[in-house]
Amino acid sequence: MNKIERKEEFNTTEVTISHSKPRLNVIILTHMRSGSTFVGNIFNLNPDVFYLFEPVNHLRNVVYGDRYLGEWSALDEKTKDAYKINFSDMLKDIFTCGFERNNTFKNVFPDWLRKSKAGVLAWRTPKTEFTKEGVRKICNSRKITVVKIMQTRLPEGTGIRELQRVCNSEPNKFECLIIHLVRDPRAVLSSAVHHKFFLPFGPKRKIITLKNTPHGGKEIIRNNARILCSLVEENLNYMNLEMSNWFERRYILVRYEDTAINLLTTALRMYNFTGLPMATSISRWIIEGKLPGIRNPTPEFQTSTRTGENIDRSWRFKLSTSQVSEFEEACFTLMYMMGYISINGSERILHNTSQKLWTDKIPFPFPQ
Repeated sequence: MNKIERKEEFNTTEVTISHSKPRLNVIILTHMRSGSTFVGNIFNLNPDVFYLFEPVNHLRNVVYGDRYLGEWSALDEKTKDAYKINFSDMLKDIFTCGFERNNTFKNVFPDWLRKSKAGVLAWRTPKTEFTKEGVRKICNSRKITVVKIMQTRLPEGTGIRELQRVCNSEPNKFECLIIHLVRDPRAVLSSAVHHKFFLPFGPKRKIITLKNTPHGGKEIIRNNARILCSLVEENLNYMNLEMSNWFERRYILVRYEDTAINLLTTALRMYNFTGLPMATSISRWIIEGKLPGIRNPTPEFQTSTRTGENIDRSWRFKLSTSQVSEFEEACFTLMYMMGYISINGSERILHNTSQKLWTDKIPFPFPQ
């Protein structure tokens, strides 16, 4: 068992942990615009957790990709193989609190993150030494590591299988749990289009929609909708086949809508899964909105009793029925697997927000 001695003050915690077991790591596997930053903060704010915000982002989009195209641009075969190796090495380095291999520290903590406010990484304080040694010390002082990884940043053609392979690679040193966070793809794609995620960066970057763009722009959205939904679908199918093997007791599936409707219940489920006791500071944040240790919080840290009421209101009034139909056609299988209800071209259903567009429970695993 890990022996822990803790001073209670948040963010100045000093912990001595004697590792008699492999290091425990939790992976929040998700996709953009899914509420993953908010869900990640359920762990980020815990004084027992060493949390990393999208540590693969810089490696995939800057080192191995074109930062102006992002992870939506395919890598050539040679680059794809090199990325897979560095992806694996980076995760192993993170999972052991080493931060030594292949520029791990530089890629996990790019300049923007080192200069960002403490709220992005709640364990950071004004006195934190942002060096390999300083970060290594903090990592080892926390009970578990939690990382958020976007599904589009997994090595191409491998998906969740690569996480399984990495997590199995050094069982004496570390082990992994996976929280797979999924959101209604119509909401995800609506937000992604609005925030221009499908377009190259640059001064001429403009918002595109299915309604007012030429055929080329519409096809970009359709293609990326298919990419995003097929990635999630493939990962779910693989996990379903392997559930009785490696994934059993190492994987849970969480819908963002369920989190928004009943945050405390979902948070307790995730905490029980990871073996963490629910911290008083976290439960007070959820129930009372009293944020532990963060001044001037960004919206991702804010909770509201009205969150559940408004979870799908934005996209249902932002999109036309024809736009929704485009997304439903591209993502029909994923929606079926996850219990998301199609509007079938009905404007009445689309705008009737008293009727939620998801089932009470996830029907997955579904009959093969």
